[in-house]
Amino acid sequence: MSNHIDTTLPDDFKHLLTQQEYEQVLRLALDYFAERNFPVVQVTDGVIVVDYEELKDMRFGLDNLVRTIAAEEPAEWPALIRQHFERFKNHTSAYNYLFADLGYARQFLRVLIKSEHFGAKGVNLVRRRDFPETYTFLVIDFESQFRFVNQEDAAQWEVPIDELFQIALANVAAEKVEIGQGKIADQYPLFTFFSSDFAASYLIDFEKNVDFCLGEFGSLVAIPAKGSAFVHPIEDLTAMTVLEILAPLVVKFCEEEPGGINMNFYWYWQGRFELFPRSEVNGRSFNISAPPALIGLLSMNNN
Repeated sequence: MSNHIDTTLPDDFKHLLTQQEYEQVLRLALDYFAERNFPVVQVTDGVIVVDYEELKDMRFGLDNLVRTIAAEEPAEWPALIRQHFERFKNHTSAYNYLFADLGYARQFLRVLIKSEHFGAKGVNLVRRRDFPETYTFLVIDFESQFRFVNQEDAAQWEVPIDELFQIALANVAAEKVEIGQGKIADQYPLFTFFSSDFAASYLIDFEKNVDFCLGEFGSLVAIPAKGSAFVHPIEDLTAMTVLEILAPLVVKFCEEEPGGINMNFYWYWQGRFELFPRSEVNGRSFNISAPPALIGLLSMNNN
């Protein structure tokens, strides 16, 4: 990997920082690693790659850090950036043990959903698609820290990747997720899911975990951030009205919450998630339409 520092403000951060502010954040972050003699190998698209102690090419995504400091005064940034990176602990010896013993490691396996944009950087990581325009990553959740599992790591366990995902999804199903049931605009049913990290992941096993959210024609689903998700049971054409009402909230959660995923809406139907097509206007606003198959079902029901 070449030693390359790209200071261009990532698209994902443009609603949070200016180009000048982003460069300031990068300077402070690079100063932190320089003071500790951790060589920075590359900076690109909001990710700093560092040789961290004996760990080669350790990746530090700036997404959560940027969301934190964007709400604070610049004078507070140096301390916040230092605190952010000092949370990271080198668990190399523990990981080596975990990758040698799946029987013990299985309790720590989880999955995280990331945007397709993030996923494009992780070609060597163990991942799959559940929601369009995202990747679902296999991770180890150990000592309040996520370790993304790469192909070489997983090979040591000598079991199929599908089996690892099933173990991880069963663990996610056991996580504490706060589930709310109410009505949006005082008339349309809406289920909300909140947790620190796994609300979006909880919906992957939809019919195992949240079959109570299914309507006659499936469900309208949004996963704006790792810790938040919204589901509306689809019974009739009012689903598009619900989408319009819910859209500003989805945008807000995606932009402001840690672990933002996307502003998409999905249709869950017969075991799969399908994207509600959208067309962007002026690079920000977008018009959303229902998937053709859903339109067909609802039209038949309406006749």
